[in-house]
Amino acid sequence: MLLFGQFFVYFPLMFRFIRRKKQYILDNYSDSDYMLLLWLPRFLKLFFIFFFIVFVAYVIAPRTDAWLIPILNTLGMTYLTYCAVAHSSAASLGRTTDIPLARSEPEPIPDIEMSRMREVCRQATDYAISSRSYLHPDL
Repeated sequence: MLLFGQFFVYFPLMFRFIRRKKQYILDNYSDSDYMLLLWLPRFLKLFFIFFFIVFVAYVIAPRTDAWLIPILNTLGMTYLTYCAVAHSSAASLGRTTDIPLARSEPEPIPDIEMSRMREVCRQATDYAISSRSYLHPDL
């Protein structure tokens, strides 16, 4: 009975936490950061569905847990492994903390005179034409 009590207490609390964390990420991070973590609520929903299947199967026939739970665990781990590989990113490692990452300012474009830029471009073009280095793939 305690196990089934978790179904009605823990899952609503987990979904509430996920909804709050989702809103926090949407408010403080970019949409691409959110897309990297979108699979986490999906995995929780999959876990909920698996738990519900086990709950119903256990009510119908209590011995189904001997074979059903290992099969569902294998499916869940397969999905988890797929998500970890498909959505892997070093940028997403610290995104679930409550401290937003500092945003850096873009570097300013160097102020080079237009005549100097034209001179450098002309020199590069003259070198490419005179040496024909673009024809040598071993360089």
